[in-house]
Amino acid sequence: GRMGWRYHVLPVAAGDSEGILTYYTRHIRQNEDDFTVLKKPDAHPTHNITVLHFAKWLEQHVYQRKIPENHRSLFPPKVVMKMDIEHSEYEVLPDLIVSGMLCKMDFVFAEFHGMQVEGDMAIEQAILTIVSTTKNCKTRLLMLDDESYA
Repeated sequence: GRMGWRYHVLPVAAGDSEGILTYYTRHIRQNEDDFTVLKKPDAHPTHNITVLHFAKWLEQHVYQRKIPENHRSLFPPKVVMKMDIEHSEYEVLPDLIVSGMLCKMDFVFAEFHGMQVEGDMAIEQAILTIVSTTKNCKTRLLMLDDESYA
C-alpha cells in the first residue's frame, strides 16, 4: 500500500474449518440486498465459496514469519485485522480464541451481525469478556460497523 503496509487479499471465506460455504442474498429494498451465510426463507443461494481454516492459516502464514535482524524501526510490526464476514464471526472468533491465535493480534476491528440468531448477543458478550479479561491477551478488540471502504 501507499504507506508501506503489507496486506493479503484472499478469494476465500474465513471459517473454523475447511470446506465450502454457501452465501445467500435477499432483496431488502431498492438498490439494497442482504448478503449472509444464514439461509432465510426469502433468501436465495448466490455463491459457493471455498473456506479456509482461518486460525490455521494465521499460524502458518502470519505467526511463523521471522522479522529480519536488520529491521530498523522504533516500533515493532503489528498484526491488525478488520473482520466483516457476514455472521461467520460467531464461528471464527471462538475458534481464534481456543487456538490462541486471536490473542497474538494487536488490534481487531470486528463487525458483529447480531440479533439474527438466538444467542448472538450472548456470544458477542462472551468474546468481548474473554479478550478483555484474559491477562495474557494483548489484543484490543473493537466492535464497529464501518462501510467507509465501500
